[in-house]
Amino acid sequence: MVQGKKGFYWEDAMIYDTSTYLVCYLPWGGTFYQAIAFAHNVYPSSLLNSWNGQLVIDKEKNAILTRMLSAGVKDSENRFSGVLLGDWSEYGDDSIDPIGLYGFAHGIQTYGFKVDGTGFIGAAGDG
Repeated sequence: MVQGKKGFYWEDAMIYDTSTYLVCYLPWGGTFYQAIAFAHNVYPSSLLNSWNGQLVIDKEKNAILTRMLSAGVKDSENRFSGVLLGDWSEYGDDSIDPIGLYGFAHGIQTYGFKVDGTGFIGAAGDG
């Protein structure tokens, strides 16, 4: 936690609330103020809270965390039909947002749902 921050702020997968203060009135006439910091996990999953963005395979919790996941097939012309999920910014072009859920049919993007809540269904042009 960084000293001197006020209000709610996010750091290291935790939300901190430093807007609550304890006020003590001292018997000799002084007043003492002590900030009380509450730490809250950002996500309800401890595995997700501790995830650093690298591949994690946790067999005990039956979980896999990864930046990108793909499932589908390629045809004889190397065209992908399937689904991409996650962050594929390192592998795609800049024409679409790189984080979300996207579908492809024979190499043509046919749908997408972005992390900001927007989406589209249908291939560009002919869809």
